[in-house]
Amino acid sequence: MTNDLIIRYYFITLLLSVLCTALYIWRWNRHFNTTATMIYVLVPLVNMGYLFAALSVNLEEALLANKICYLGGCFLQLFYTLSLFSLCNIPVRKSVKLLLFAFAFFLYANVAGVGYGGQYYKEVHFAIQDGRPTLFKVYGPVHALFYLSMLLYTVVSIGVLLYAYRKKREVSRVMLALLVLTEAVDVGTFFLNRVFLKEIEWVAATYVFTQLMYLIIVDRICLYDVTGTVAESMVQNGGTGLFSLDFKRRYLGSNETARVFFPEFAALRADKEIPAEGEPFARFAAELSHFDREGTEREFLYERGERSYKCSVGYLWDGKRKRGYRLTITDDTESRKYIRLLNNYNVDLIKEVEEKTAHIRKIQNKLVLGMAMMVEGRDNSTGGHIN
Repeated sequence: MTNDLIIRYYFITLLLSVLCTALYIWRWNRHFNTTATMIYVLVPLVNMGYLFAALSVNLEEALLANKICYLGGCFLQLFYTLSLFSLCNIPVRKSVKLLLFAFAFFLYANVAGVGYGGQYYKEVHFAIQDGRPTLFKVYGPVHALFYLSMLLYTVVSIGVLLYAYRKKREVSRVMLALLVLTEAVDVGTFFLNRVFLKEIEWVAATYVFTQLMYLIIVDRICLYDVTGTVAESMVQNGGTGLFSLDFKRRYLGSNETARVFFPEFAALRADKEIPAEGEPFARFAAELSHFDREGTEREFLYERGERSYKCSVGYLWDGKRKRGYRLTITDDTESRKYIRLLNNYNVDLIKEVEEKTAHIRKIQNKLVLGMAMMVEGRDNSTGGHIN
């Protein structure tokens, strides 16, 4: 294969990876996985490295391109494996993530040090072979760790997929099938590349394939995040107002619905303490103090003119950390009108029952007196006694 065809191949894979990243940015929302986002950041950079390697004309250019390419080998596999854990709802401790990242950084530091030390490559030379720029390398001891890490990432990834298939009923089987297909293509391509068309890196194309699969996966994963999607749906329909403060009762923010309910929110400035007097802030401050004492979520009704607002006070959570207070506000006017209507109906019904009862008693008394008068007409002594 000529170098011109190789350059075209790398150019096309670079272009496709950039397009996939652009699609991901266009589709992005806050429910997307962070590790998946890093995949879309790194893949165009890595594919650009492969293109630069094919265009290099001396050792310095070839080494720089090689170092860019190794961003994929050192970090992409890490982020891909962590994304599998996240997508399969398997928690990973922060300490484990930190150790893995430190190991990846250690590997890449050795790659970046090529030309200054011999830990990764003992020797490296550049030559144009059959019209193609080529690096001839003598591997150092750290290079063995790189292949070991690739093997471990592959084994762990397969183990995660098998575990999720057998134990995680809440994980979509469609998503698992796409992840298995991605893993099979990545692993299969890696080994085939060692046998066929060794002059090009097939991994550049498999990275693009991984991006395409993840576009489908991350687009659907939001649907399975019930907590996030339902909460966002409640906010988007305009019926729920949100208002947040830090623990020093400094204003953090509010949504448009909350500012419609309480126009006073629009005058607040971020990071400034809310007023202690005046409505609605005095009432909110009292409810916050009550919440501080009890420590459990509190609901209360706030009446303003003809409107009734159902409010709840709780903690503002950032992951597992409490960062402040969260006030949720919904317009409860119609429900309150209905309750008042029922209460009025009950009062009217009780009054009507009492009137009917009194009327029945009067009828009973008249009936008894009528019977007494009838008896008296026949027997004055008995009739008078009944009366």
